[in-house]
Amino acid sequence: MAERLPSRDALPQAAADLDRRAFDEKIVADFSRRDGSLKESPAQQKKPLAVLRHVVKEFPPGRQYDEAQANEIIGRFHADTATLRREMIGFKLTQRADGRYWRTSETEGD
Repeated sequence: MAERLPSRDALPQAAADLDRRAFDEKIVADFSRRDGSLKESPAQQKKPLAVLRHVVKEFPPGRQYDEAQANEIIGRFHADTATLRREMIGFKLTQRADGRYWRTSETEGD
């Protein structure tokens, strides 16, 4: 049983992950309508990142999307799909090459 417990070194990271998830959930709730679309995009850098982490969850890891497919997914959250696409790339949540978009490995644990 002791072997299954996280090491002392892993506990701070686990706590940080829980704090980030709780923060993200609060921000997403504050900036979302009942249907899941965004009321507005948060101004502070931490807040839009929380919203973008929420949106990128709709892109399953290991799949690639053309721009129309990416826009369709992002459009469920906000009409300004171009800005959200650029921001997800800028925050390294997604990548783009040859007109294809995909979720980065950095976000696959979310």
